[in-house]
Amino acid sequence: MSLEIGDIVKILPTANAEKYRSTPTGLPGWNPDMVEDVGKSGVITGFFNEGDISVKVRGGSRAWLWMSEDLELVVNKWRRGECR
Repeated sequence: MSLEIGDIVKILPTANAEKYRSTPTGLPGWNPDMVEDVGKSGVITGFFNEGDISVKVRGGSRAWLWMSEDLELVVNKWRRGECR
């Protein structure tokens, strides 16, 4: 799956605290507030570390880092009409 900044993705229920805390590098990490965004859709705002992706959920107070395997493409930014 090829994702880009501006794409809308859904945060899958496979994202959980145990999984995120048990990575070899300790990244992307887990904040208890992240559970509120699981199952919701948000916009990709950046790419970090080895494939971690920053996603901001509409109405959310911040963007969180998620593993790419826990994201599902909902709408490509080009289909949203946001090409520049």
